[in-house]
Amino acid sequence: MEKKYQEEENNPKENYEEENNQGENYEEENNQGESYEEENNQGESYEEEIKENEENDEGKNRLKNTTEKLSKEMKNGKDAKETKEKQASRKIKMGLYYEAHQLVKSVLIRKWNKKQIDNCVTITNHFCLKFAKVKQYALLCDLMYECCVMLHDNGTPFNVDYAKKIIEIFEACPPYSTEEKYKFMNKFIIWSTTDEYILGYLGFHKSIGNAYLLEKKYSLAHNHFIYLDDIDILYNIICSWRKEAYPSENDFFVLRTTLCLLVLGKIRQALQLIVKFEPDLDKKDVSLPVQVAYLITCACAYKGVELYEDVKYKYRLILNYDPDFQKYVSIIDDTIFERRNHNFFSIFQNMFA
Repeated sequence: MEKKYQEEENNPKENYEEENNQGENYEEENNQGESYEEENNQGESYEEEIKENEENDEGKNRLKNTTEKLSKEMKNGKDAKETKEKQASRKIKMGLYYEAHQLVKSVLIRKWNKKQIDNCVTITNHFCLKFAKVKQYALLCDLMYECCVMLHDNGTPFNVDYAKKIIEIFEACPPYSTEEKYKFMNKFIIWSTTDEYILGYLGFHKSIGNAYLLEKKYSLAHNHFIYLDDIDILYNIICSWRKEAYPSENDFFVLRTTLCLLVLGKIRQALQLIVKFEPDLDKKDVSLPVQVAYLITCACAYKGVELYEDVKYKYRLILNYDPDFQKYVSIIDDTIFERRNHNFFSIFQNMFA
């Protein structure tokens, strides 16, 4: 050890240099660490810069899209001012049905004030069919009712072309969709009464009758088909209707329909209907209601006043079975036997209430 110590003492310079070299190495290592940290910091700065650029690009894209959207909306707004019809169509596609409905009403009012009747009917038809496709039947019916009010209040004469469009819209409403469809159709029936169609346009009655049949409302269907000369459909309605009544009431449906036909002066059709239900009228067990129906029809056909009065007296209990029977008999008294004019439509107007 002494020898080694002496060697260290003999070479102090070399030892000092070695220590300095070790210090320099330590500093270099520190410098390398600092460089590594700087590189890391530069990397983070670079990533932040990339991220910031990406966010700026996204912001620019959003701004561009927003600008394009606003530009498009402004353009649409301009179109809307030019044609409210286009705006209404667009709102229907967007599901804004009530707003579209209000726009259409404003268009109709404007057209109506200009006496553009054809345009009003065409626009109503166009948008009502659109509302039907999206099942907005309440809005459809409101437009149709307003259209009828306009036609009626303006004194617009009945037009078959208009009637076809009205029926098209009515039939676009499926069974059980809304009761309001009958409300506007009954209004149109009143509008359609003319010298040619004393009881209203028969096409309306047929369309309404079919709609009631699909809903199995036989009494209401009967009240409209009674105006047509289709005995087969009346026969089918009565057969279906009787299934809902007591068996003892079955033949009263035949008597009711017969009296209604006689009130309308349809004597031949009344006889055809009776024969469909009872082909053999000479047999002994013909029901009393059918007997009364047949005898009154024969009296009306031959203007047999004595027979008519005799039937009314002998079968008065049958004719008092339903309060409506007496009402129908009273009208037959006036129209067939005393030849007095009678307002047929007022008799049945309760059907269209």
